Amino acid sequence: MPAETKEVNLFFKDLDSDHKKALQQERRDSNKEWLLSVGRRLKCARVDVGISQQETTDILLCSINHASDIETGNADFKISELRTLCETYHCTPNDILGYGSLSSVDIDINSTISKLSPRQKERLLSYVKLLSEDLCYIPESES
Repeated sequence: MPAETKEVNLFFKDLDSDHKKALQQERRDSNKEWLLSVGRRLKCARVDVGISQQETTDILLCSINHASDIETGNADFKISELRTLCETYHCTPNDILGYGSLSSVDIDINSTISKLSPRQKERLLSYVKLLSEDLCYIPESES
């Protein structure tokens, strides 16, 4: 084989290797983002039902670090763990995995609301009810 052909083959081999590395990094980054969004949904669901992270560790029989890592997207989880958490949090795997009704806006709203005092939640509910009445109001001239 001529020397030029060997150089060309080495060039493409290196190019393929670099491309493969780039694709692997892109996949890792994408997986990290997915784990982070799943973790947020898990935390939101946990807070919604009023369960502490410590109670979650008791349910999953895992360390507090593992439970925290799942919620922050720093650890993967087993399907059995997901099933147990969904049963405990009264939600579906689709809700947690992002195929259900929870959007990133829902997560942000739930997360923000969970930090409010009971009085603030009552006031917010009153405001939302007023807002929804205004949105549903149709002037008689338009009906």
